Amino acid sequence: MVIFAPGSAQISSISSVPIEPRRDMVLRFNGRLVWNEDRTVRVFAPFGGRVSSIAVRPGDRVKAGQTLAVLAAPELGVVQAEARKAEQDSALAQKNLARVQELYNAGVAPAKDLQAAQADVARTGARFVCHVRDPLADLVLVQRVALARARARGLDPDNPRSLTRSVMLDAAAAS
Repeated sequence: MVIFAPGSAQISSISSVPIEPRRDMVLRFNGRLVWNEDRTVRVFAPFGGRVSSIAVRPGDRVKAGQTLAVLAAPELGVVQAEARKAEQDSALAQKNLARVQELYNAGVAPAKDLQAAQADVARTGARFVCHVRDPLADLVLVQRVALARARARGLDPDNPRSLTRSVMLDAAAAS
């Protein structure tokens, strides 16, 4: 509240006007929206698929290992089937090699059978390692190795020149 003395010169300069509702003002600008890279984390799935559910909302705080979304990935079933077949092929080749080696040592099997069994073991790829980890964890591990190898070669995985879903590891990297 402001109080002026009677007869003050300032009173004559004050005028009153009726109040009108404010009109909304629309301003149009050209521009581009970008993500805040300091607060953005890129999340990739090891396989393509359909998002069947989203477990978090934008702005939620998340922890390492927390499920963000559930994907229906048909490729995962194919990879699991291929892994089972590779496991069976490797086990069969190992058993056959042990049997032929025993026969060769006893002088019953020729050297060519032993060499063929050794070649079958080599052809199966390598030894089979069984562990209780989730198969998806192995895929994430392979993806991380692939990203590290790409960065070591000076490639930017976030801006690929050509996309592929295959990952090739040489024998030195696998051991």
